[in-house]
Amino acid sequence: QQRLIWCCEIESHSRCPLREIDFCGDCTFLIGPEGGFDEKEAAFLSGQSFVQPVSLGPNLLRAETAALLCLSYARSQRN
Repeated sequence: QQRLIWCCEIESHSRCPLREIDFCGDCTFLIGPEGGFDEKEAAFLSGQSFVQPVSLGPNLLRAETAALLCLSYARSQRN
């Protein structure tokens, strides 16, 4: 089953750190725009059963850096 891993900077939505995600199977990463997701977008994503919100840590990352971090974690678990 396809999963959407939502890299969410909103603390109330992202309780699970990226490093604790099991990357078996197919997944897609959703990395937000500059300025982050607004509450309406966050509420919509939170209501979807295939979306798993994750935290990338305490620092806000640029989109390019966040993408590399996500791909690195996913790749390291598949080896």
